[in-house]
Amino acid sequence: MNDVALVGTILDGCADVQAARKVLAAALLTPDASPEALRGVGLDSEVVGLVAGLSTDPEGVERMCELGEAWAMGRRSQCLDGSWESVLTGSPGSALPAGIRRETAETLSSLIVAARERVSVVAPFVDEVGMGLLVGPIVAASTREVSVLLVIPDQDDWSKAALRMLAASVAKHGDPSLVTVAAPSDTGPWPHLKVVAIDGTRAYIGSANMTGRALEGRNLELGVLVTGPRVAQIETVVDSVAGRRVGLADMS
Repeated sequence: MNDVALVGTILDGCADVQAARKVLAAALLTPDASPEALRGVGLDSEVVGLVAGLSTDPEGVERMCELGEAWAMGRRSQCLDGSWESVLTGSPGSALPAGIRRETAETLSSLIVAARERVSVVAPFVDEVGMGLLVGPIVAASTREVSVLLVIPDQDDWSKAALRMLAASVAKHGDPSLVTVAAPSDTGPWPHLKVVAIDGTRAYIGSANMTGRALEGRNLELGVLVTGPRVAQIETVVDSVAGRRVGLADMS
């Protein structure tokens, strides 16, 4: 995800993109930006921290935020046929194929940033690089009192290291009580699902695990972003495969 897409993803989660852009630009140039001012336009200090180091030049910050605003407004203005869009992880730096406008990492990030009540994730394989791309949005979600469920079927050394990293960040900046981790239920088949769903309204379903290979472009991954009330059915499936749930604090 490039800098403009990252800023655009953050602004896209705000009701008034233009107002949020002005507050974000000011916050990036002011070390002691008011968390209340950020929350007033739908921004979160943890999410703002994701872009804090991208530029320190005032003109560069303003330009980056202006382009991010244009990116977010352009996304909102596009009319979609049906209730789904293609999502792709391709080669880094390569143009997306005609008709595809979403990349996997920014799609997962934007979903979590936009969540208001709950986030449900299933990823058979997780590593620190993949988790590192999503830890900021997950931490910020917990500060908004959004519950986050991570179903990780293969809890090997890589996934455990990734979960410990997430646990440390949530403990420092978020609310660990709102983030839980589950292994698969013993009564059903091994879940090979790759899903991120929010609020019963939007979900990513595809081939990408929460790993660096899947999200940074070393693998070719294809999925869809679906929208509508039937996403609640996907969340029901996620709940059904979640076995014993463990508080994230227990993973540190």
